Amino acid sequence: MILSGQLVLAVLTAVLLGMASSAQVQRVRYRAEGQGHFLPKLVAVIVLLNALLFAWRVQHGGIHTAVRSSFDLTVLLVTMLTAVAWFSERNRAVLGLDGLLLPIATLLQIGAFATVLHEPKPAEAAAWFVVHQLSIVVGGALFICAGLGGAVYLLLLRALRRRPPSAMLGRFAPLETWERLGRWCTLLGFGFFTFGILTGICRVFHTAELNRPRWLTDKFILLCFVLWGVYALGLLATWLVPSFRGRRAAFLAAGSGAVLVGVFLVVDYLSVVHR
Repeated sequence: MILSGQLVLAVLTAVLLGMASSAQVQRVRYRAEGQGHFLPKLVAVIVLLNALLFAWRVQHGGIHTAVRSSFDLTVLLVTMLTAVAWFSERNRAVLGLDGLLLPIATLLQIGAFATVLHEPKPAEAAAWFVVHQLSIVVGGALFICAGLGGAVYLLLLRALRRRPPSAMLGRFAPLETWERLGRWCTLLGFGFFTFGILTGICRVFHTAELNRPRWLTDKFILLCFVLWGVYALGLLATWLVPSFRGRRAAFLAAGSGAVLVGVFLVVDYLSVVHR
């Protein structure tokens, strides 16, 4: 259950996120630099507020309750994404990434309020389940970054083939940077996703009261195994077959958003066993 003070803090953070994302989109679209000193500070405040909100939720209900809450996990995911946006804004290593991450973080922050109505009843969760949930969230954040890297790579590749080239080319980092971002984030996200699956399996076989056959036939569980196999083959091809890199690897990275849809939507609305 979300308290009134927590709700006010969540709404405030959502409003600030909307302001920051709007300003960043304007900067990427029109190359406006007038707010270059103000925006990093605003994003840093957003990161701190969301971190405070998550810590408050953990203190109120405990970490075991927090990892069972879609609201709390979404807040944690948004905190990670805004932290990456702040880092990219400060270092400018991946020009344009912050302007893409912040609108996604804003939508997730707003969407978190809808999950409050579908929260499961609090229950004690084993240590395996805590690690499982946190691993999936970290993997989800990495898959979002990978998906953005792959999508921007494909868009820039298309823009380069235009005559004359699109003016958007000067507003993003070089093509090779986005290819590396998508490749490495997909690799790291796959690692956390694998660890999350393994810890989830451990929870199944260490909890006697669970109906294991139902878990093994659950649509969400099966979807995760299928996605794991697809990404395992794709990653092997990316690293072992040089011809698979570039455009094909970008498609793989851009498709990593499907994992996020499976984790944050299917688990809440289609999976009966996994809730």
